[in-house]
Amino acid sequence: FDSVNAGRRRLLVDNYTIADGNGGANYQPVVATADGAITPKALSISAAADNKIYDGTAASAVAPIVDGLAGGDTASARQVFDSINAGNRRLLVDNYTIIDGNGGANYTVAINEAGGAIAPKALTISASADSKVYDGTTASGAVPIISGLVGSDTASARQLFDSANAGSRRLLVDNYTIADGNGGANYAAATVAARGAIARAPLSIRANDKVVPYTGAPFSGGNGVAYEGLVADETPEVLEGSLAYRGSAQGALSPGEYRIVPGGLESANYAIVNIDGGLTITRPAQLDAALADARAAVAGQRGGGAASLFQPAGMPAEELERAATAGGGADPELRIVDGGMRLPAGLK
Repeated sequence: FDSVNAGRRRLLVDNYTIADGNGGANYQPVVATADGAITPKALSISAAADNKIYDGTAASAVAPIVDGLAGGDTASARQVFDSINAGNRRLLVDNYTIIDGNGGANYTVAINEAGGAIAPKALTISASADSKVYDGTTASGAVPIISGLVGSDTASARQLFDSANAGSRRLLVDNYTIADGNGGANYAAATVAARGAIARAPLSIRANDKVVPYTGAPFSGGNGVAYEGLVADETPEVLEGSLAYRGSAQGALSPGEYRIVPGGLESANYAIVNIDGGLTITRPAQLDAALADARAAVAGQRGGGAASLFQPAGMPAEELERAATAGGGADPELRIVDGGMRLPAGLK
């Protein structure tokens, strides 16, 4: 053939020998050509089976198998997965080059696929440590830590406390979204919890002040309380125990100032501070009028008999004395005698 390459060719007489006993001189040869052809040789390039873990690319680390080269011809080829996404995949011959001195035209190439798979990549979503003051919710202000993403893939996640109640808590990954173009299926996500704590919220319970007139009966109870610090629209019903009162106001009888101390309520979610209120028992109005008259008598040294401070109805003499002297109300020279109050000696 006039060339080694495939295609329409000419057949050339390349060499001849004449045996005529005269070294061929008895003949005058005429050499003629003929038509011919070289058909391209069949060459198969077969992708090789491959498996890998998702890496965000279609690349395969395995090379295709080339079969059918002749002589000193060489070839190279590359294969890729049919998709970057995890799952059962096909391996495709993506590119090849044949070095045969004829731009590859000496071969008829057949491309063969192969089976393969891309496994999901491990992804870790770890909750972050967090602490807060009780607010009636499980919300966390921290965000989880995500490790293992490849390429341009992104992810977001949310974490929550395992309970809204105060105490030692765990932080749990509550929800996450992976943007990988495959609905998150390219990753095998594992969530990891973290430690946290919710501190009790401060709550003040303040006893309301109360002013009552003297009645001769001992005081008991209180005047209600005001709550400051309840969260998340909670009401006092979330507190445990029963509201009770103590302090100097309990059993108070005489006019004066006393303390109302609230107590009896507890909560695992609130750090309760009880704040005192005040009780004022006022003196009877007729007692103040009688004291005023007595002082006037002392100041003006009015005569005409003993000046007496008469007892209000139902008020024992000892209570009268305490009431008259409470808060410096009565003159220290006045004395309760026989249920009344007499002026100092020398005054009539």
